[in-house]
Amino acid sequence: MMKHFNNYILILLCALCLLSCSEDKSFHLEGNIEGYSKGMAYLKQFNGDKFVCIDSVEIDQGHFHFSGKTNQSQLCQIVVEGYKYPIRYFFLEAGQLDYNSKVKERNLTVPVVKGTPTQNAFNRYTSDRNVLYRKILALRRIKGRNADEKKECQLQITRLELQMMELVKAFIDEKKLPVLCLYLIKENYMYESDTVELAGRLKPYAKEYAQHPLYKAIQARVEELNRIAPGQEAPIFEMESLEGAMINLSDFKGKTTLIDFWASWCGPCRKENPNMVKLYQAYHEKGLEILGVSLDKSKQRWAKAVEKDDLTWHHVCDFQKWQSPIVKQYAVKGVPFTVLIDKQGRIIASGLHGEDLKRKIELALGL
Repeated sequence: MMKHFNNYILILLCALCLLSCSEDKSFHLEGNIEGYSKGMAYLKQFNGDKFVCIDSVEIDQGHFHFSGKTNQSQLCQIVVEGYKYPIRYFFLEAGQLDYNSKVKERNLTVPVVKGTPTQNAFNRYTSDRNVLYRKILALRRIKGRNADEKKECQLQITRLELQMMELVKAFIDEKKLPVLCLYLIKENYMYESDTVELAGRLKPYAKEYAQHPLYKAIQARVEELNRIAPGQEAPIFEMESLEGAMINLSDFKGKTTLIDFWASWCGPCRKENPNMVKLYQAYHEKGLEILGVSLDKSKQRWAKAVEKDDLTWHHVCDFQKWQSPIVKQYAVKGVPFTVLIDKQGRIIASGLHGEDLKRKIELALGL
């Protein structure tokens, strides 16, 4: 009888051991920076808003080691004392990770991080994406082209950009590595102005990952976009004009109004300005008003850009750049960014440019 009892105990202990092994959430990160002697390495983790330090170790002759436990894969980075760049995001999860870099002149080379399933998949994605990105850069550097060559070149760039988005979609559709999927959604789709589409992309991860920092970051963006969704009242604001007068958004009630977020330092904004001029010339007499909201810090540069680009509509600025309250009010994550408002002060659409914006303006004006 005792023999059978001992066998049961042995089986139970083995089962517990196997269960314990299967639930091991330990991570080990071995770091090596060739040519680096002594200093500190700081392990930072994304918390949904920014990267915060969760651990630090001393680097000895280029070697360092981090270890701990994590329930889910987390987006992290390592900051090395004495070097601000390069920063390389990686995914910290249970298992062994190797981090390798080296001192080259006064900089560090881009670190290579590998070892765990999510990180290895991220490396494959990054490698494939970089191949396409380098082709795009090469096409953009070509000079001395005639009109036909420029058109063909732009078509090639567009095709490559579509391939990049197909690459992103392929990784997300696999759904094998949820945290990597959340990261790709955040990096590639979070700045879409379509809140329904973004919320739809997030939905498959709600049950298991609602508390994950990446999920929370995307969910916060969905909530921001809900505030400027079609049909919502446009948030009222008041700012100083170029001439020094205070302009309030409510001054435009009764008119179809396009809020154009831009800045003198923003290259894409300056390229878009000729199109804005054409819109204003075509539709101002038919009832369209444009209110330019600049994210500049220098009044002189702002005024110079307005004059140079011949922007003859109303302009305001509070010189707080991205710290301006209006940035949060209107969920502005990049410029140029547009918000079209109807005569009653309700939002029609946001984030539109080109033909899409033109069609919305015509519909709003009843043309």
